[in-house]
Amino acid sequence: MRITRLALLLLTCFGAAQAATPSICASPAQAVREQGYVPINGIEQWITLTGAACGNPVILFIHGGPGNALSPYADAIYAGWERHYTLVQWDQRGAGMTYAKQRPTEDVPLSVEQMRDDGIAVARYLQQHLGKDKFILMGSSWGAILGVHMAKAQPELFHAYIGTAQVVNARDNETGMYGQVLALAQAAQDAPTVDKLTALGPPPWRDPRNFGILRRFDRKYEALATDAPPKHWWQPAPFYATQQALADAEAADDY
Repeated sequence: MRITRLALLLLTCFGAAQAATPSICASPAQAVREQGYVPINGIEQWITLTGAACGNPVILFIHGGPGNALSPYADAIYAGWERHYTLVQWDQRGAGMTYAKQRPTEDVPLSVEQMRDDGIAVARYLQQHLGKDKFILMGSSWGAILGVHMAKAQPELFHAYIGTAQVVNARDNETGMYGQVLALAQAAQDAPTVDKLTALGPPPWRDPRNFGILRRFDRKYEALATDAPPKHWWQPAPFYATQQALADAEAADDY
């Protein structure tokens, strides 16, 4: 994948005046394959575009986490989609290559409202860069929370919203997960897991890392009841597999 400078347009904040710039799509049949940093609401944020034809519908992916950028795995998972759609991956504020460009300190707050406005600014950028009025918005897990907020705030930007692993009530979700995983561990007489979950105690928690601890046990029992995804899905593309990029991804996840 070649690296190009996507940012012909400075997006300083959602709703700010924007200078008119031509679309990169000279014809509907033109292929799209770009990656690079774009100024979004005051910081450089990483965006990738891949697709066989500019005339195809555009899917804007909202990755989960927060902090789990999908860009490193997108080619392996979604390559077959590129014949029919232009795929947009966006490394959110504090995630992936965006985190690598400017690491925020732990005292810098993140809010749903800030992330929502970032996502809307990305969509506005894509309107001019691709010459499209509307997009398909697709969010998963945390991205399904953010995607709903984006769709509610600016529904005119989107043809449709698709939620996978849709979160409806995060607090109820954590409480239910804790109770079910603990019950599975007790039924399996899995004393180490029972002891660690009991020491953790049920949510709500003040330490956000506690959810990560629960998720590890959740994945343990999930793996016993489901088929694993193909292993090649989780091999990052070479550009994202350098020692520095992998270290940045891990640090972003922790952040």
